[in-house]
Amino acid sequence: IDPAGNVVSSLIFEEVSSCFIGYDDGLIRCANYHEGTYSFISCKNDELKIVRKVVIGKGAACHQLIPYKSGSIGACLKRDEMYIFDENFEIIRTVRFPEGSGPRHAAFSDDGRYMFVAAELSDELFALDTDDFRIIDEIKLSESGVPAAIRLQDDLICVSVREADLVCRAKFSDGRLSIEDIHSCGGRHPRDM
Repeated sequence: IDPAGNVVSSLIFEEVSSCFIGYDDGLIRCANYHEGTYSFISCKNDELKIVRKVVIGKGAACHQLIPYKSGSIGACLKRDEMYIFDENFEIIRTVRFPEGSGPRHAAFSDDGRYMFVAAELSDELFALDTDDFRIIDEIKLSESGVPAAIRLQDDLICVSVREADLVCRAKFSDGRLSIEDIHSCGGRHPRDM
């Protein structure tokens, strides 16, 4: 869509729409929860073109696909895994999480040394060292919630928690996570912030 609101290019590449779409430097990244796919779409010279579609499998619940170094990293909720893709959109590494945790969304520290992951099924926040992608700490976010989005704000890790209708703010210091405070979101089922 151009600045005047005109559609200049369109592309049908899924039977059901993605649950996550991100754009960075001419590349659109899509994660499709229902199809269990990750799609990479070129957006150059007002033209959309599918570069690669990676099929993980129906029921895998692919939930996020974000830039990481020269490639990407995607969360796969029902497989308890995250996949690291190289610049050619090939999976080069699988990061495994505890069974039943359900990694949903991730964010990186400013220096890229740590990755923080909101796990939907276990209601936890994980901290991983990106040198080897090992989990170095984890904390429970609430007693009855479903973590959704994760954002970094200054030195805080903010996680929206659906069903409990909260925003949890955590700190990461000396390799340890701790809950800083918890606030009502003032609404119902916060999916993003």
